[in-house]
Amino acid sequence: MNRALAAESSSINRLPREILAEIFSLCVPKMASEEAQMLTSDAPLLLCLVCSTWRELALATPKIWTTVGIVICRRHRDSDVSAAAHIITTWLKRSGALPLTLRLDYNPYYRNAKDPTRARLALIDVVIGSHSSRWQDVNLSLYKTSSVSWPQLGNLPLLLMDDCGT
Repeated sequence: MNRALAAESSSINRLPREILAEIFSLCVPKMASEEAQMLTSDAPLLLCLVCSTWRELALATPKIWTTVGIVICRRHRDSDVSAAAHIITTWLKRSGALPLTLRLDYNPYYRNAKDPTRARLALIDVVIGSHSSRWQDVNLSLYKTSSVSWPQLGNLPLLLMDDCGT
């Protein structure tokens, strides 16, 4: 039996799409994890690699694209950062209009540069400037950004406030 046919006829693919989509959502890493990044070894990208049925369902399930983990540091070249901006834009489109959970670790200094590069700031603008109204849960780790002018965040209607016992 060919591999694609076997995947299509497996028991799990006989579940209703709504139930399988809910199972997919349970596979997405939680933002509390330091490893929660957008990797092909984790859901939802991993789910897209299983078979065409899962890829189609994953791409049609905005709920599994609402967790965004981004790490920008000195080891990333500008070309890597530019490619990441495209990937993140696509990821955010797949999330539809749903609220977002975001983790952004940002260390702008690369090869002893004195200023963050334009590519890094453009990536930050994609995440902060364009989608801040959808933030529900956010963790920003911004290293030495006092010289950077951040975009106006505006209203953050979905952001959940964490009462740290104060």
